[in-house]
Amino acid sequence: MDLPTFQQAVEKFGGSYTKKFAEASSIVLGEKPGPKQLEEITNGRYQTMSEEEFHEEIGADFAPPAKRAKKE
Repeated sequence: MDLPTFQQAVEKFGGSYTKKFAEASSIVLGEKPGPKQLEEITNGRYQTMSEEEFHEEIGADFAPPAKRAKKE
């Protein structure tokens, strides 16, 4: 999921997107989180989830209407 789509999904389901860990209640880890981010997350004891878990939370088929694949 690209960043703009991710931001839309978070907002659609009542959340807000932030880049600051201190403002986050939950952190979705991308494919390759950096070592500094992982250290900050571990030290701060933040609740995390994988991108797959995020998809399960919101429904795996989420995509903005303009990008949703057409079903034949």
